[in-house]
This record gives sequence, structure tokens and C-alpha cells, in this order.
Amino acid sequence: ICIALPSVDRFIDTVVGEVCVLYREAGVPLRVIHTGGDEVPVGAWLGSPRCRALMEEKGWDVQALHDDFIERCRAILARHGVEYAGWDETALMREGERMLPNPRFAGPDFHVYVWNNRWGSGQEDCAYRLANAGYDVVLSNAANLYFDLAYAKHPQEPGYYWAGFVGTRNAFGFCPLDARAMPDLDPMGHALDRSVLDALQPLDAKGSARIRGIQGQLWGENARSRARLEYLALPRLIGLAERAWAADPGWQDIAAQEERAARAQRDWNEFANRLGQRELPRLDRARRPWDYRLPPPGAVVKDGLLHANVALPGLAVHYTVDGLDPSVRSPRYAAPVALGGARVLKLATFDTRGRGSRIVTLNLEQP
Repeated sequence: ICIALPSVDRFIDTVVGEVCVLYREAGVPLRVIHTGGDEVPVGAWLGSPRCRALMEEKGWDVQALHDDFIERCRAILARHGVEYAGWDETALMREGERMLPNPRFAGPDFHVYVWNNRWGSGQEDCAYRLANAGYDVVLSNAANLYFDLAYAKHPQEPGYYWAGFVGTRNAFGFCPLDARAMPDLDPMGHALDRSVLDALQPLDAKGSARIRGIQGQLWGENARSRARLEYLALPRLIGLAERAWAADPGWQDIAAQEERAARAQRDWNEFANRLGQRELPRLDRARRPWDYRLPPPGAVVKDGLLHANVALPGLAVHYTVDGLDPSVRSPRYAAPVALGGARVLKLATFDTRGRGSRIVTLNLEQP
């Protein structure tokens, strides 16, 4: 890493200037540049002879070197009328075991995209602490808005799970102004300790005004086809759009937990019906239909009857009792079904094109 060289500053300054000219000529002036800046290991600084020499010359530690680099980048962008943006690490400093807001950069021209809110990380309230400290914040929370994470825990579901599993409801049910308001379970399905939630720092009035938006992320290193990309993005992206652009449902303003949960459930039911009955069929009718994820059905056998449902009403559920994989030509579930002597039950969800979800199999011979 040679970030301390003046020639690097001149190079960055030249590139930014040329890029800004291109944007102005296109009629879309560039106002903010996201510089990245996340997950840089300390060894990347210490392994650079030039960085070590500069730290010895100035009497700096790694934090001071980091801050100097950020300040120089910010000054270069400012000369071209462009504001600075970066991931949360660019605005944090280490104090013991904790990462705290760095007071050096707080201001309206410094935009922080906060990604690390993984439950159990100690950073669950990082976005709110930064907003309260004076930073403009874009919520990019991994536990709700990372679409390269798997939808559910299943070997046929592609994606990571380092921050848990992210279903469509996780994106829709994200409460931007109060992360404490909604969760009953963490993204791994474990019950949350309410005392941990209650200890998170809430947004103050000024901090709430500094939440500039929310952003979903889909990192593409494992999305090696268009079909995989669309599967990971949709329908979660529609849940994100609903939360970003629709009116605030006000869940955080309902004090009683049971009433808040009931209101959120009502809103989800309404959204799920719109999604399954209207929006997904529109994707089916597109000139190039979208390969969005179909949620598999839920099923239980009780007193010899099959009971089934699907997360998005309007999608068809078809089943078989002869061991064959279901298709749109198989019986469609509409009401509880008597199974008689069936040994193997298979179900799948289907869209209007006849495309099916992953198959759910129940072995009725098992106790």
C-alpha cells in the first residue's frame, strides 16, 4: 500500500476531475463518491514500508494514518464539489474492544453506509451511534439487506449465512428508525434477549433526521448466471423497495409489543397478497420473464389430512402422493386432502408459467 505518496494524491485528483467532467457532460453531475474502505486489515498498513516510515516520522499509530488518508481523500473530492462516502469503518475508531464514532469527520458532507449490524457482533446499533454523532447514514444492514445471504437454511438454498438468513419478510419488516422495535428472533432463528435489545442506543431527534435512506446489497462473486442473480435479488428487492419508498408504517411508534407485532403482521399479510397475486405475475409476463425465487410450501399431516399453505398467497401449490415430482398437471391444493394409504407426499409452489419451487417431501411411513 502506497497511500502516503504525494503522487497517489495527484493521481486520485486527476481521475476524480476527469470523471466529474464526464458526468457533467452527460447531464448528471456527480455529487457523492463511495470510496469503500471496509475490512482493511491492520497488516495492510503495517506491511507497507512507506506507511511505517510515515508513522515513525509523525509519531502516528495505524488509526492516525487511517484518518490522515480519509482526510486527504475527502479534501480531493471537495475540490471537485463532490462529497465523501464510505462504509462504516471509515467513520469509526477503535477504543479497547469497541469501535466508536470518530468525531473527526462528522458532518453533512460525510456519508456513512453502515453494513455491520450482525447480531452478536456488538455493532447492532452502529448506524444509530454514527447518526447521533453527526454523520449522514445510509442503512445497508447485513442482517436485513444483504441479498447474497441465503433465504433459508436448506442445502438447496444458495448464499452465505454469516449474518443469518434473509427472507423477503426480513427486508419488508426492517424498521429503519428503531431496530429494537421488531425482532423476536435473530437471523439464525434464535430468540433474542430483550435486555440486549433494550441496551442498544436509540436514535435521538437529530440522529433520525440524518438517516438518509436504506440500500440493499447483492455481492456477485457467486452469482454466476442471470438466473442466480435474479433468484437472489427477487422478491427481496421488492420488499426493500416497499420499505424504502412507501410511507413509514410507524411500527416503532407503537409502545405495546403485542400490538406492534399484530400491526406488522397485518401489514405483511397485505403486502404478501399484493406480491403473490399481482407483482410476481407481472414479472412472469415480462418480455424476458424473471427467475425470481418461489417460496416452497409449508405442509403438515394431521389426522390423515394434508394441510398446506404458501408464504405468498396467489401462488399455486401442487402435490403428488405417488412419489413422483409434482408439476402443474398434478393435483392443486385448495383445501385439506385425505391421504389414504399414501407413503410419500411431495409438494411444490408454481408460478403462472409453470415454474416450480424446490420440492418439499414428507415420508408418511416415518413415525
